[in-house]
Parts: sequence; C-alpha cells; structure tokens
Amino acid sequence: MSYCRFSSDDFKCDVYCYASCYGGYVTHVAGKRHVGATPIPELPEFGTDEASQQAWLAAYQAQRAWLDAAELKPIGLSLDGEDFHDDTAAAAADRLEQIRAAGYYVPQYAIDDLRSEADDDATVESIAPPNSPTKSS
Repeated sequence: MSYCRFSSDDFKCDVYCYASCYGGYVTHVAGKRHVGATPIPELPEFGTDEASQQAWLAAYQAQRAWLDAAELKPIGLSLDGEDFHDDTAAAAADRLEQIRAAGYYVPQYAIDDLRSEADDDATVESIAPPNSPTKSS
C-alpha cells in the first residue's frame, strides 16, 4: 500500500512512501521536480455526472501537456535521491516529518495515515494474547 507517490497532489509530492512486501516501510525522496512556465493544472474531483467527467478529462489532458512541456530540475536539498526503510508506521511518519522539515513537499495525509496505522498497530499489540505472533517479545 502506498501512502503517497511522486504523482500525488498533482505531481507536487517529493516522496514515494509505501509498506514493503518484505516488512516495514520504504520512503524514496525525489531528486528532481517538474518545473514549468506556469503552475501545473490541478485536477478537479471526478464526479458521476457527464459535465464533471468532461471537466476532469479536460484538466487531465491539460496536466499531461504541462508535464510534457515541463523540465525536471534538481531539487537541491540535502536528502535528494535518498531512500529510507523504517520498521514501523510510527517511525515512517516521523521520517516523513523529518523530510518535510528539510524542505520537501510531503502531504499531511500521508503522515496522518501512517500515524493512524501506528495507533491501530498499538491497539492490536495491546489486546493480543500472550505468545501470539502479533505480541512483541
């Protein structure tokens, strides 16, 4: 499961963070950002009616054209291109906050989702019977 991708928030996100199939959480920090002559077009909510779907499609096409014309330029911060592996959701959330503090764009919802998962893990941990696989030794 991913918490955010480089394409999140209309390609503004500087991290790709996901739960690893090998356990723990992986975070990749971008080394470059898309830079265009104008701000990137934002996608509207995708609705169920024809008009909102057409508006979304037009915005998507404008966004793709913007990305095709944009340049990838180095971010120039201390963590450019770094990869991190954290054992717990709480540690991954802490890591995203550290990355944000270093000047990168990290969506708040990614941190919130990891914190929520950490809270859920703590609840499972506290109610697991002794010697269960979910109980820490």
